[in-house]
Amino acid sequence: DGRFVIQRARALHRVGFASGSGITPILSIMKTLLAREPHSRFTLIYGNRQLRSTMFKADIEDLKNRYMSRLSVHHVFSDEQTDADLNMGLLDRHKVAQFLSSVLAPAKG
Repeated sequence: DGRFVIQRARALHRVGFASGSGITPILSIMKTLLAREPHSRFTLIYGNRQLRSTMFKADIEDLKNRYMSRLSVHHVFSDEQTDADLNMGLLDRHKVAQFLSSVLAPAKG
């Protein structure tokens, strides 16, 4: 409904899923979280057709370089081959489930 809010907390791992122009609010949340919560981490799963059509690519790379140990970015391309099957295809329910069972699997213990 257009309201995007970060509730303050300590040392959380937040995850954002976005495709195409849907990155706009997620990017804003990600920037704010990383700047204001020095102990929190963020993982971005970002779907696009191809690398060259990825919106805010430079901004995301800058954030990744600035917050290297706290920001993880995974691109998923629907019209471009990658080295990993996980990073190819549509960012649909099946792809999200793949990420949740591998990259984003909760820690045990």
